[in-house]
Amino acid sequence: MRQLSKTRRPLRLAVAGLMLADAAIHAWVAPEHFEHWWAFGMFFLVLAVMQFAYGASVLLSANPLLVLAGISINLVLCAIYLESRTVGIPIGPHAGYVEAVTLIDLASKGIEVAAIILLVALWRLRPRAKPAPETAK
Repeated sequence: MRQLSKTRRPLRLAVAGLMLADAAIHAWVAPEHFEHWWAFGMFFLVLAVMQFAYGASVLLSANPLLVLAGISINLVLCAIYLESRTVGIPIGPHAGYVEAVTLIDLASKGIEVAAIILLVALWRLRPRAKPAPETAK
């Protein structure tokens, strides 16, 4: 069990760092998105706060539900990005407009994909309950 803990700690630190980096990117681009529509700006601002909180949380605990939440949220963010860059923004005053791909977008998506990979590794390394011993009859 001790060895498992030593393996998980670097993964948790890496995930926390990735989430903090992605939070910084989303906070950085929030003002630009407020110019397009207040709800876009709020989305990026709230996302940055949530990613910061997630990064801090994963440092304290690698609870399996927390890990699954991180995997799910990052998958959803990647899906939203793909939709907005291929078929267009799904809501708002610019609905249907296909956004351009930028370097900062790709950095953010790279961070999210890396976080997904590390979170899946954390999930696979989670402690599991030992099966109850069989009783002889």
